[in-house]
Amino acid sequence: MPFVRSEAVCLRTIDYSVARWRRWLKEEQKAAAARSGKLPLVLAVVVSQGPDAWPGPCALSEVLDCPSELRPLLLP
Repeated sequence: MPFVRSEAVCLRTIDYSVARWRRWLKEEQKAAAARSGKLPLVLAVVVSQGPDAWPGPCALSEVLDCPSELRPLLLP
C-alpha cells in the first residue's frame, strides 16, 4: 500500500462507513425487514503496522478547521 497522508486516513474511514451504510440501506429496501429508522453502528478501526507510533491525528476533530470559540459547542 502506498504512503497516505495521515489526515486522509480520517476521510477514508468516513468513506468506508458511508459505503457500508449505503449497502445496508439498499439491502433493507430489498428485504423490507422491520426498520428501527436508525443506521447500524460502523466501528472503523485503523491499524498502523509501521515501526513507529502513528504520526498523525487519531480523531476526526483533530483535522477539522473549527474556530476556537465554536470548539466547546461542536466538539467533545
